[in-house]
Amino acid sequence: MLSTLGPPENGTPADNAGWWASLSEHERQALIDSAPGALGNLDGLPAGVRDEANRARLDGERARLAPERH
Repeated sequence: MLSTLGPPENGTPADNAGWWASLSEHERQALIDSAPGALGNLDGLPAGVRDEANRARLDGERARLAPERH
């Protein structure tokens, strides 16, 4: 059974796509906003969703890595 709380554990791309399709637009956007790291590399999600999720993480990743530059 697919959960709306998160992607299926060890889900196949088809499982992940089915889970994503089961979500409302509001649920999808809430996940992109709150948990982009869980979506960016999730095979089976639309490329645009993965791109949006990965872009949402950029500022945080830059801030996290900045101390290593010096």
